[in-house]
Amino acid sequence: MKMKKRNYLSLVLTILLAALAFSTVSAQEPAEDDNQNPRPVARPFKIMLELGLTREQIQQVQRIYQTRRPIMQDAQQRWQSARRNLDSAIYADDSTDEQVKELTKAAQLAQAELLKERTLTEYLIRKILTPEQLIKFRNLRQQLMQRMNQRKNLNRQDNPNNESQRPLNRFQQQRKLNRGQ
Repeated sequence: MKMKKRNYLSLVLTILLAALAFSTVSAQEPAEDDNQNPRPVARPFKIMLELGLTREQIQQVQRIYQTRRPIMQDAQQRWQSARRNLDSAIYADDSTDEQVKELTKAAQLAQAELLKERTLTEYLIRKILTPEQLIKFRNLRQQLMQRMNQRKNLNRQDNPNNESQRPLNRFQQQRKLNRGQ
């Protein structure tokens, strides 16, 4: 369970920082025309503002993403492909134990590679943050986790035993099919 949360947080951090990397610095600067209606600040910009990233830090993040993005995309595609191949083999009529074992190993390797690339990207970006920014980021991350847990608890309270609201994993789906439901 902790691994899922960690992966989710890594994904959130990666998405937020990717949005940051592809944004322009001018979006942070206040508009010169005070008569304009202020637009709500987008979440990545809000985080940039809260962390107080400098222009140089933003440029460093952009450089990291420019070099790491193709690597991350390739790793993500390999992982998705390996998962699809494994799922197909599991439910194919003519799969062998050996095929499933090989595809499981391939999926594990692809997942490990993706985790490695995400971790490296996050670490490179983390090194850009000052100690104060890192403390702020940790606090923001903790607040995000608390909000996620609150939403999760609210959903549980609203639908405590409503199985139709929960997503089924592939094993549960197969069991339901086998039982004729």
